[in-house]
Parts: sequence; C-alpha cells; structure tokens
Amino acid sequence: MKTAYFKGYYGQQAETGLDLPDNRFLKITTMKRASGNLATTASVGKSNGDSFSFVVFQDFNKTLANEKIRVTEKAVKNQHDKVLENLDALKAEIAEFYSKAESDIETA
Repeated sequence: MKTAYFKGYYGQQAETGLDLPDNRFLKITTMKRASGNLATTASVGKSNGDSFSFVVFQDFNKTLANEKIRVTEKAVKNQHDKVLENLDALKAEIAEFYSKAESDIETA
C-alpha cells in the first residue's frame, strides 16, 4: 500500500494504491470535487504495471466520504486517513462485489 499527499491540478489531493487479487488494483482518491465538496472515492480496475483501466458500470466505484468543508492540506489528510482506517471493511465489500458479479455472469 502506497499513499501520496500532493498538490495537483485541482488543489490538495491524496491517493492510495493497493494491489488486490486477480490482477485488480484499488485506488482511493481524496480531492475537491466540482461541487466544491471534499470527497474520497474508491475505484477498482485492472492493473498491469504502469496502466490502470476502469470499466464504468462493471468495476467497483464508491464515494466513501463527502463533506462540504474548506479544502486544505490538513482536511484532505484527515479525511483520507479516516477512510483508510476502514480499509479491511472496504476490501471485504469489494470482494463481495466481484464475487456477486462473477456469479451473475455464470447464471446468464
């Protein structure tokens, strides 16, 4: 697991990456959204080294936190770190999502 805190195009951001089974990769991103809110999202896609591919409506994607607060470096770090405290529950939810998706494909 690797976490980076940085100032990006949209201001202060945090990003954590984590390898998952079946060549999947979890990306957790905290940043200011178009609404002005500070939000943390989790996206899972396929990873093969330098590239990350995410398929809309097929891969896991969820907003984990969303607050209407002033987006500062401290606020980004606090929200991101708070989400990471529940990483085990998130990984279990992701595993359930993909096991359900695979069973839906088999029954179709």
